[in-house]
Amino acid sequence: MLKVGIIQLEQHTEVARALIRALEAVFIEPILFLSKVVHDDLHETREINTYDVAIWQKGQSCNEFFYAHETQLKSCDATICTSEKTMDGQFITFRWPCTSYLMLHDTHTSFVPFQHFNVLHGFPNSFIQYLRLAKYILLRKGEERQRAMESFEHYLLPSEEMYHYVSTQPWFDGKIKSYLPIACHDACAVPNFHQEEIVISIPGSITPKRKDLDILLNAFSQISLRTNHKLRVQFLGKAIDKNGIKWTEELMKLNSAQMSIHIFENYISQLEFDFYLHQSDFLILPISLHKADLFNELYGFSAVSGNINDMTRCGIPALISASYPIPLAWQGTICKQYADEEELANLVIQWIENQEYQKLKKEASQILHPFGMDEIGNRIKKLLFNI
Repeated sequence: MLKVGIIQLEQHTEVARALIRALEAVFIEPILFLSKVVHDDLHETREINTYDVAIWQKGQSCNEFFYAHETQLKSCDATICTSEKTMDGQFITFRWPCTSYLMLHDTHTSFVPFQHFNVLHGFPNSFIQYLRLAKYILLRKGEERQRAMESFEHYLLPSEEMYHYVSTQPWFDGKIKSYLPIACHDACAVPNFHQEEIVISIPGSITPKRKDLDILLNAFSQISLRTNHKLRVQFLGKAIDKNGIKWTEELMKLNSAQMSIHIFENYISQLEFDFYLHQSDFLILPISLHKADLFNELYGFSAVSGNINDMTRCGIPALISASYPIPLAWQGTICKQYADEEELANLVIQWIENQEYQKLKKEASQILHPFGMDEIGNRIKKLLFNI
């Protein structure tokens, strides 16, 4: 039996789970190298009890971890490291004993960071941003990421749309072999319908750096006045910066018996996240075009949003920002896109009044078949082993 190492040393349990299930579907044995958070999430649901698992200990460098588990890595026919961020700030000397693949998520930052420096205006934001840039240069963080990336034989991208964008750029790297979707649909995860209230979920952290929050707030202000249906609006993530906190305070002013708003204040486990996600009648994904940090990424083009994975995995209909590229088969079916707050409010009212989301849920598995476990598993076999 072929063996593939899955390296997920961050907190993205859903990515590790998707790859594990895709490998299982095509009878490839996963060998797992996981952060403690991901291990505990998967262990809680008994999904990895039969597998060889190495747990990355707090304070352990990537080099130390990889050398400590070199025997397990040698037993693999190939390895997939699920993010380049894993090795940021580390000097990687480890040489992979099998064919190695690295999944790239922030390609502007990885290849041409200075072309996409995020210029902020006004004091003190501008001053702080340039201090961050100086620290990035002095600590050679870009060089360290490049060195870590170069230790891998091949690169993969997490979506076809992202591959189309990156492959047209002058900085395209020949080591980018292809794309491997990490948004795997689980037909068993399609949720049940609700009767008493309509549950609308917005997954992910609350921050204007990643989400068009003002459009969302203004849309909900309209929605609360235009429907008599009882709504539960739940944000499956917490505010992670001052602007996000300020925004949630404004949003909670709309909280009422007719439209109850629920926001988590602390980190929730993957099991708890999935519990609330499966309650959803539909999702709203207010993904910004720009992923603003030290360097700018373009969501859907140079980087992907994990919120798309949540929608795909569970087969939950979603209203998505028009700036985010989605597969042609999704357009107007399981997904509809909006350009502004008025269009979003109109779509939400339309879905509520016509119960359109119920029809779309029934069609989800058929629409998302190309992202099923078998399909992704077979793509892994073809990419890694040409079979």
